Amino acid sequence: MSATVYTQLSHDDSLSVEQQERLAAILDEYLVSVESGVPLPLDSLLERHSDLKEQLLPYLSGLEL
Repeated sequence: MSATVYTQLSHDDSLSVEQQERLAAILDEYLVSVESGVPLPLDSLLERHSDLKEQLLPYLSGLEL
């Protein structure tokens, strides 16, 4: 994960440390899938992590570009 994304995650006061760590892990999982040439479907990723959907959407939208 880029340092910029990690820095943004660590400064999100609305999330607990555990949620920030989960969010970082989910984004890492997505980036690995993209780099491997088989990106995870965003809808299933958001469904699996529905409690963090609101926080994931902006990051995933940016990464999808």
